[in-house]
Amino acid sequence: SPIEDRLILMDNDQGRISILTLTPWAPVETIVSALPSQDYPYRVVWSPDGQYVLIEGNSYMGAVNLKSHQYFKISDSPVPVTDYMPLPFHWSPDGHTLVFLENRRGNSSPDLIAYDLDTLIAKVVIQQVDPSRISFLNNPHWLMIDQETPSGSWHTDLLDIRTWKILAQFVGDRSESPDGKTLVGVIDSSQANKVTLGWIHDDGRGVHEQTIDSQHGVVFVVDLRGVTYTDQWSRDSRYATFLNGNTMEILDTQTGLIQTIHLDLNEMDSYPIAHPSPDGQWMVVSYWSHDLGLIHMTLFANNGSQTHILYAHYVYPPPYNGTVVWSPDSHQIALEGQDSITLLGTDGQVIRTIAYADVGYASAPVWQTCR
Repeated sequence: SPIEDRLILMDNDQGRISILTLTPWAPVETIVSALPSQDYPYRVVWSPDGQYVLIEGNSYMGAVNLKSHQYFKISDSPVPVTDYMPLPFHWSPDGHTLVFLENRRGNSSPDLIAYDLDTLIAKVVIQQVDPSRISFLNNPHWLMIDQETPSGSWHTDLLDIRTWKILAQFVGDRSESPDGKTLVGVIDSSQANKVTLGWIHDDGRGVHEQTIDSQHGVVFVVDLRGVTYTDQWSRDSRYATFLNGNTMEILDTQTGLIQTIHLDLNEMDSYPIAHPSPDGQWMVVSYWSHDLGLIHMTLFANNGSQTHILYAHYVYPPPYNGTVVWSPDSHQIALEGQDSITLLGTDGQVIRTIAYADVGYASAPVWQTCR
C-alpha cells in the first residue's frame, strides 16, 4: 500500500479479497469484499492515495473501496494490454480519477473514459481515440494524450481533468516545470525556419505564444548517453531552457522574454545540459567531447551573458548521473568525475577534490545543509 504496511490478498478458492495489515506483533487480516464471479483477476493495483484497490480480470475491471469494503464494477469491456499501451488504466495523482480505454460500442477505435471514484460515474472524454501514450503530469489536473492524426503526423493534447477540455496541443518537444504549474513546448512548426512556442500556466488564462527563428527545431528535454535530463528549468519554475541550433535559449515564462546563450558546438558529442543555481543568479552549461575526453562547463550570469569557461576536466567515460550539482547557497558546484568529486567556486577555482580512494566508491553527490 502507498500509505502504510498493508498487503492485498486475493483468495480465489474462497472468492474473497482481504487486506493484510502488518503490525509489530502479528499480521491482521481484514476481509473487505467478495471477488467478482466472472473470472479470476490477473492484476491488482493500489490507488495512489491507498484508498482503493483496482482489480482487473480478462473481461472486467472493478475496484474495492477500502473504507466501505464494497466492490464496484467499473467496466465490462476495457481495452486489453498491447505492446504500445502496456497499462490500460491510469490513476490521477490524487487517486480520485481513473482514466482508461473502453470499446463497448464495437468501433474501430476505443473511447477514452474517465471514471470518478467519488461519484462512481463514468464519462466519455474523447470518442474513438487511438493514443500511443496516456500520462498524468505532476500537476494532478493535467493529462497528456499522444496520438497520430489521419495524415500520419503526431500531436499531444493537454487536457484539464476538471473540465475535460483540451487546453493546448503540442506538435513537438515539451517540458513541465518542477512545480507542475507550467507546461512549455512547440505548438506549431509548419512555417519554414520558424517554430511557435507555447506555454500555459495552471491559472486558466490560456496559452501564451511566441514565434522564433529556428532552422533545426528546438529541444526541451535532452538525452545524455541514454539518460534523460528534464531539469532544464530554474528552481523557481520561472525560466525554461531549450536548445535552438547552436544556442541555448532561456524563456521567462512570466514575461515572454528570451535570452540567448551562444555555444561552441564544434567539438560537442552530447546535448548541452543546463544547471541553474538555486538562487537563479547563475547557470552552468555542460557537455562532453568524446575525442578530447573532456567535460566542458561554462558559467553564465542570469542575464545570459557568458562569463568564462568554468572548468574542463578529463573524464572518460563521462559519468551518467550527478555530473553537476549546485550547493544550496549557490556558492559551490560539485562535479562528479571518474575517480573523484571536485568542488568548484563560481570563480572557477578548485576548492577541494575528494578522491574515491579516500572515501571508497562515491557518485551522484548530494548537498546536505548541516546545522
